[in-house]
Amino acid sequence: MSKFVTPIVIHKNLNLAIWANDQLRPEVRKALLRIAKEFYKFLKVSAPIQDIIIYGSQANYNFTSNSDLDLHIVFNYNAIKCDEPINALFDTKRKLWKEQHDITIYGIPIELYAEDLHVKPVSASYSVLRNSWIKHPNVDTIEWSKAKVKKSVSFWQQLINSTIKVQDYQVAEKLLGILVKFRKLGLKINGEFGPENLTFKSLRNSGDIEKLNVFINKIKDQDLSLD
Repeated sequence: MSKFVTPIVIHKNLNLAIWANDQLRPEVRKALLRIAKEFYKFLKVSAPIQDIIIYGSQANYNFTSNSDLDLHIVFNYNAIKCDEPINALFDTKRKLWKEQHDITIYGIPIELYAEDLHVKPVSASYSVLRNSWIKHPNVDTIEWSKAKVKKSVSFWQQLINSTIKVQDYQVAEKLLGILVKFRKLGLKINGEFGPENLTFKSLRNSGDIEKLNVFINKIKDQDLSLD
């Protein structure tokens, strides 16, 4: 059984590696704009960029040593013509980019996303394009139940380990899909510090989600192969 890994650590300051005087460090902003430009070229869409936004713990006081910097390139999805669902296309592109690149800012991994203009932020957020806060974080509002999250993490770890023992990648894929939906719904209902999102973060930090992904890919490849 995997150990519980805390999903957040509360600090008195924003991450000083990337923030100074409540704004992005100039060299960090410049680097993020360059990264966003390359990702935009990689996406190969004609729609203009509406904004470039940092979300999540690296734009808040709850970052840990495992926290990525989530960089969202914002588009008006309604202005993009595509023969398939644009969310699916962008998600595939995002995963392909991640496989091909390992970009960090002062050791912090950069996680890139293509976001819809009409999706409203549920957490602290900062516009890299405009160099200003969209939703400023407030350390006094960060509240979470470690006991509740720990219990939830233990439940999901048992499910993951039991699913892997079954040796059926289709069951494992369904479980992963349920876990992702569990997080998304929790974000909408309880926000960034709700037990659902923090459970997901803990499972990611402990390596349990990666373990499930590796199992799915390994067993699927075996199932599709002929010996």
